[in-house]
Amino acid sequence: MLLFLMLCGGLIALRQMMNASAHQLGFGDVTFDAIAYVSSTKYGPAAEAINAVLTLLRLLGVIFFYQGMRRMKRSLVDGHTGLTAGEDVSNGVIKLLIGTLLICNPYFLTALQNTLTIVW
Repeated sequence: MLLFLMLCGGLIALRQMMNASAHQLGFGDVTFDAIAYVSSTKYGPAAEAINAVLTLLRLLGVIFFYQGMRRMKRSLVDGHTGLTAGEDVSNGVIKLLIGTLLICNPYFLTALQNTLTIVW
């Protein structure tokens, strides 16, 4: 029962942590709506497939973010040496950043397009 309560508490706090991470990168609040990044007037029927893939990437980003948080928490477990704890923290931070970029993929793609002046 205690494990179930801890899991529920972690899932409740997950959205707040994702929002904090997205704000650090300048993307704003995280939403879980369907993505409508590509218009159907420009890409036709392929626009729905592109938007669906971006939505699935957002789900993958949530999974990566959660794995990164668990990896960083694992570094606090007793019995870890300094080397393995440092490895857990570095892998956790990488997964957190990748997860945040995947969650905020429409904002990230727009920022990348504006920075590199790419036209698609």
